[in-house]
Amino acid sequence: MRILFWNTHKNKAINPYIASLVYDNNIDILALSEYDANIDELNRMFSDNNQRLVKCNTLG
Repeated sequence: MRILFWNTHKNKAINPYIASLVYDNNIDILALSEYDANIDELNRMFSDNNQRLVKCNTLG
């Protein structure tokens, strides 16, 4: 199982990098901190690669 944690620092242009890393490295679980980009866009990018995004909000 591969897990990727990334503090995105509210970078709104981060989605292509996230999708590429997840796809290229066969990531099973993705955890994002300070994510402020468009979640629908990221979900579409995952769908294009036959991947699925399940959003789980947590209170830190």
